Amino acid sequence: MKEDDRREDSLAVQQVSPQRDFTDKIKLGGEIFDLEKTGGKKKKVVLAWDSFKRARANLERDAGLGYKGMLAEIRHGTLSLMAGEKLDTIIRVKDWLDIERDVEKPWPKSRNFELRPTEDAKESFDLARALGALVESLPHVLQVAAPKGKDKRLGFVTLYTDGAGVFWFKVSKGFHTALNESMASLEALADLASDSKISQEAKENIGILYRKLSSFFE
Repeated sequence: MKEDDRREDSLAVQQVSPQRDFTDKIKLGGEIFDLEKTGGKKKKVVLAWDSFKRARANLERDAGLGYKGMLAEIRHGTLSLMAGEKLDTIIRVKDWLDIERDVEKPWPKSRNFELRPTEDAKESFDLARALGALVESLPHVLQVAAPKGKDKRLGFVTLYTDGAGVFWFKVSKGFHTALNESMASLEALADLASDSKISQEAKENIGILYRKLSSFFE
């Protein structure tokens, strides 16, 4: 075969089977994800939820360490979660996320859990009962929550306290805010529980959730 013929055959193969361009894509856990510009030369990974669900089974918890400083965002249809978080953070909590289930699951909105009696209810106040009601709601902590109105940003159900015995749940868009506020509230709750006649199982449930959240920093 002549040199010119070999060159033409080579070009034909390249046209039929072009090499895939990964300059705007990244491969994680066997799945391909798009990279988007965030401004300047920085890019973020767009983690399509259906693909990320499959990929996370093949990702070690520390897999994101190899992408130091890279930002990411989970997208589920028109909704987004953890936008602007580091990819490393999202991978570390990958198994905590269940978007489809969570957004359909109700959680205690607009409810205060009063764990200190008011002046006119001291005699009838039952701390163990009040604590028990709050502990039963703890599984909602860090549940992914649907946005209000036209907002497209999903958030996390967060446990808050005023430090004086009142606790409530509210959605935080920022993962670290949700994590840190919930941990601080659980510490306060554990202190109250230690001095009450609440069941041992309830006390253990507080500890289990606190250890789960604190494991993020390990």
